[in-house]
Amino acid sequence: MSMNTKKCTVCKIKKPISEFNKRSHSKDGLASLCRDCMHIRTARYRKLPGRVRKQASRDLYRKYGLTLDEKEAMLKEQGYKCAVCEKQLIMKTACVDHNHETGKIRGLLCYPCNMAAGWVHDDPDISDKLSSYLRKVHCHGLQ
Repeated sequence: MSMNTKKCTVCKIKKPISEFNKRSHSKDGLASLCRDCMHIRTARYRKLPGRVRKQASRDLYRKYGLTLDEKEAMLKEQGYKCAVCEKQLIMKTACVDHNHETGKIRGLLCYPCNMAAGWVHDDPDISDKLSSYLRKVHCHGLQ
């Protein structure tokens, strides 16, 4: 396959790479579906909101053993706020924070806090060191 073309996984047509959206998580940095197929898929899902909710429910249960009702109850218990920064959360954007070794769910976080926990490998010592560093540079005007 040429570096200037890519084959869509849905329509199976080889197209110029300009016909594919960017996707940072893929090997080549491009979506696997061409834009035309993506538009068709998106339009289909917009017409079927119940189906999207069912898929979200399946994914949530498969990944964490959690139902949508249980996630909603957790969110309500946290006052609809991130467990770390207390930013307002909604069901759709609340990230399930869990221990990667045990799988135990710890709470719901906003995306930035969830990513930060991952970036420090869930290590409280690294988190403390990062916090100390930020306090030090902030106080010394090294922003």
